[in-house]
Amino acid sequence: MLRILKHTLTQLVMLTVIVSSAAVGQGRQIAVAEGFQDPAVSPDGSQIAFALYGKIWLAPIGGGDARQVTSGSGWDSHPAWSPDGRFLAYAHSTVDRGELVVHALESGGERTVHVVNRDVIGQIAWRPATGDLLFIVENNQFTAHLWSVPLRADGKPKQLTEGDGMAEWSFALAPDGRQAAVEWVRRGATDLFLVQLDSSRTQRLTETPDEEFSVQWSPDGRSLIYVARDNGVDRVMVRDVEQGTTRTVFESPYDGKQLSLVPDGSSLVMVAGRRLYRLDLTTGRATPIAVRAGLHVPQRAAGTLLVTNVRLWDGSGALVRDSAWVFVREGRIAQVGRGPVGLEDAARIPVIDGAGRFMLPGLMDNHVHYWHHDVFDAPQRLAMGITTARDPGTELAAALNFREAVRLGIIEGPDLYVTGPLIDGPCGIHPMVDVLLDRPEAGPPLVRALKAQGVDAIKVYHCLRPDVLRSVVAEARRLGLPVTGDLGSLTHWNTAVDAGVTGLNHAYTYHGAYLPDEYRVFRENEPDVVRRARMQHARNVPVDPNRPEVDSVLARMARTGVAMDPTLHIFAVNDTARRRLGIEEGERAFEGWRMMQRFVKKVVDAGVMLLAGTDYVSLNDELEDYEAAGIPRDIILQSATVNGARWLGKDAEFGTIQPGRRGHLLLVDGDPLSQIKDLRQVVLVVKDGRVVFRR
Repeated sequence: MLRILKHTLTQLVMLTVIVSSAAVGQGRQIAVAEGFQDPAVSPDGSQIAFALYGKIWLAPIGGGDARQVTSGSGWDSHPAWSPDGRFLAYAHSTVDRGELVVHALESGGERTVHVVNRDVIGQIAWRPATGDLLFIVENNQFTAHLWSVPLRADGKPKQLTEGDGMAEWSFALAPDGRQAAVEWVRRGATDLFLVQLDSSRTQRLTETPDEEFSVQWSPDGRSLIYVARDNGVDRVMVRDVEQGTTRTVFESPYDGKQLSLVPDGSSLVMVAGRRLYRLDLTTGRATPIAVRAGLHVPQRAAGTLLVTNVRLWDGSGALVRDSAWVFVREGRIAQVGRGPVGLEDAARIPVIDGAGRFMLPGLMDNHVHYWHHDVFDAPQRLAMGITTARDPGTELAAALNFREAVRLGIIEGPDLYVTGPLIDGPCGIHPMVDVLLDRPEAGPPLVRALKAQGVDAIKVYHCLRPDVLRSVVAEARRLGLPVTGDLGSLTHWNTAVDAGVTGLNHAYTYHGAYLPDEYRVFRENEPDVVRRARMQHARNVPVDPNRPEVDSVLARMARTGVAMDPTLHIFAVNDTARRRLGIEEGERAFEGWRMMQRFVKKVVDAGVMLLAGTDYVSLNDELEDYEAAGIPRDIILQSATVNGARWLGKDAEFGTIQPGRRGHLLLVDGDPLSQIKDLRQVVLVVKDGRVVFRR
């Protein structure tokens, strides 16, 4: 069997077609102390492979200087060692596909073994007995399955597990190579199963309310080591496979733990809070691993420029100014004027003639989830004039790393403000990105842990009970974190407002307070398939917003400063959707959509602050739907500029074109105050004084 593997590895060297480049462009070196993901200990126990801001690195297991292994465009993750330590397999993601790549450590040569279109490759492991690679294919946030592919050139991939709405996010190959322990996920439940790799037959190992993940198998095959999460506390567990007994080795509040066992099974390397630790499985002591990674980032100084001759809408509430000019010095707006430019040394400042076009602050999308390939949409968002985005729900380490990658210039995209995971109740609608609470006392420690790791806000979700919600919101407000929520099902909007949330999301969620009982979306102890079917139907039920109860809750929102992010366009019902739904359901859905538009207009009329957010669609489409609903255009522009900054408490930083703010500028043809669609005619986008798009 080892002969098969040795022959296959020899083929990899011979068949190398891509060689990694050692060339490094102009830039600067910075030392980073966090951002680590996907640890993998080498077969001899001397090194750790890990992902760091989209590239694969190696470092001594005891700490020290790291060296970068992969380079180039794309985002690399999930390194896996070959049994002889000569190769690393890893996942390479680009804008439209995921690749399973094998890298020869000695030569630097690479070979792509498998490609998935529009999907993402997750965890990887080598199977020595057959010369295969095992790997996860993530189709979306609900579905991910285990596959294998032979390493020989003509090898064909094989799917080993299946099931819509089910996922195996992590797995561990047994020492005998015949079976794997997998983390099996469905909404509201995560348990461990054994999968026989040759027959795909399964056997349940655990059945607990915990979320169980990052599973490892001890070298003797007698124990499983994994993370069990209960009410926001992560515990590293050791389970006797035969006896079924467990013991807790280590615990701490939620921090995105990932594990990799050392070869002798005595300890493991653990990522927690995007930092590296060595965890002794006998004593439970976690020791930091001090790794020095000299990250090469672009040399990108904040810009200085002068834009003249523009019609300026600055977002402050002032009237539009003709013949205006804006001077940005070292990334910050230094002066704003009208008429002749009165600047010292003006001749040495780069000047852009706005030619009388319309200028406004860079746009903000208040609802962008950076899941899977979405990180690669960031440059396109910049080209649309979006210089800032709020991510209200992504796996914490990924969200923070994407945010830092933009800040460092590794990714060109809008500045990112993140909430980390969805804080939800036991039904667990989004298992890839949620953390589940059912006890009020669990709320404050979780919020403190998220704050300590760097979130900008908190996101609460549908299945959170009112008493748990109140504990989460109270701690968030104490720590100065705004709280946004997809609520209205188990928790009424009135209750959420009274609890102190500062934002609500999605136009359809007001249904939850006013639907007839037979259409209520969430009920406890209900099968998921039934809930999903009724949820879809419920969205198509018209609910008249012209009711006293609606007026009451909107008045309370306006009085207490609760903002609304309606994501209106994702619920739009066009002619194609009406035909697909049929005559009766299609008409009901269309009328429901019209009711949502009226509801959003009522939100604005009541004085509630509007936040423009998309949740995967075009920001232009969202803003044009507001216009069709009868919302004044100046309020529409505020919803996509200054309002998001105000909600975050960052309006002294961005959102308006005023001295001291960051130099985020958008220049368009036409006049968005006459027709919002003119925002599509982007001529110039400036971010921190640098031109990032010019037509």
